[in-house]
Amino acid sequence: MQVKGIPHLWTNLKNTHSRFLAIDYDGTLAPFRIERMEAFPVEGARSALERISNLPATSAAVISGRPVHEVGTLLGLENITIIGAHGWEEKKPGRPVRPRPLSPVQATGLAHAKREAALFCDPEKIESKAASVAIHTRGLDAASAEKIKSEIKKVWSELEADNNLEVRLFNGGIELRAIGWDKGRALETLMEESHPGTYFIYIGDDQTDEDAFRAVRGRGTGIRVGPEDSQSHATGYLKDCGAVAAFLDFWLETFG
Repeated sequence: MQVKGIPHLWTNLKNTHSRFLAIDYDGTLAPFRIERMEAFPVEGARSALERISNLPATSAAVISGRPVHEVGTLLGLENITIIGAHGWEEKKPGRPVRPRPLSPVQATGLAHAKREAALFCDPEKIESKAASVAIHTRGLDAASAEKIKSEIKKVWSELEADNNLEVRLFNGGIELRAIGWDKGRALETLMEESHPGTYFIYIGDDQTDEDAFRAVRGRGTGIRVGPEDSQSHATGYLKDCGAVAAFLDFWLETFG
């Protein structure tokens, strides 16, 4: 299987001491859904990822903006590392969830942000996570979604500097996040814990994955799901979630 933009990917992987596959969840393993807890992995992806995680000289992790418990419920795998809330939660196999604490000023800022968000949209569209507040606009018409994002961005931007927070857009909404952890730092932590000769692959689809695409350079390759984007730090591209499932199957054929 050829990954666009990375002609020698499989050769590089074969010539390494060990391999580590880190992968986003929504838009990568699972197609987007308006009802978030209906976003199950595309056919074949779950079983393939489970088998990959059990291969010799291979490790795997899911790195998501979702809370760990949501990823665990939707994915249903016990033997894989799950990083949730953009790095603010970590769940290693056989261990409890490890939360990373917010500073008091960050916690105060996020509480304020949640109250402000309720003035602009349906409370059901607001999600409060371990280290962020998100507004989900998927399912709204384009004009309404843009109006909400524009208005809330103005309000939340006033909270950024004084509360050590940052506003980030994502596919289907807008989020105010605590600064300190992101998918890139989460991936860096996994790299630090791994053998120096390990080759890392990170697969993701969104702006929130760009931190990880930057982090993986020098230790492996970033693969973006979706159309080519000249602004992305990813090296290769897969068309959609179905192509991700095919990639996982080919990994098994190659190293299984």
